[in-house]
Amino acid sequence: MTDDRYTIHTPHGDEEHSAGGVAVRRNPTGGWDVLCIERPRRRDLALPKGHLEPGETAEQAALRELEEETGVRGRILTYLTTIRYAINGRSGRPTTKVVDHYLIDLLPDSPPPHAQSADGEVPRWLPLPQAAAAMTHPAEAASIRRAATVLQTLQREA
Repeated sequence: MTDDRYTIHTPHGDEEHSAGGVAVRRNPTGGWDVLCIERPRRRDLALPKGHLEPGETAEQAALRELEEETGVRGRILTYLTTIRYAINGRSGRPTTKVVDHYLIDLLPDSPPPHAQSADGEVPRWLPLPQAAAAMTHPAEAASIRRAATVLQTLQREA
């Protein structure tokens, strides 16, 4: 059975839009930790992300998906990048996945991360350099490196 509800038909082909990003917190040494999701069924390490729901902005989707996948609440600091890659879409047709990534700061009153899905996915904090090196998908590693650059700039401006 195909599912067309998330498919956007464009002149260049079908697209499915998602949002997520690099959720960060300060660690005890003053560095930054990144919230990653270990997905044993897929044998990968990824950033939290998911489909935009009807009427939802990418920013709203990124924050909702972060909370749904990890239990953590955050706030958007800035846009990081958009990544695109080919998938076999929910429609059953070749589709381009379009994912907007944001830099997301952990809210002070946010609960600790905990698994939200029955798929055995485990959220965990990793130091930023380790998270970038451990990402399965190069585009997500690049988003983490971009986040590191933005965080350095924000620190200099503070």
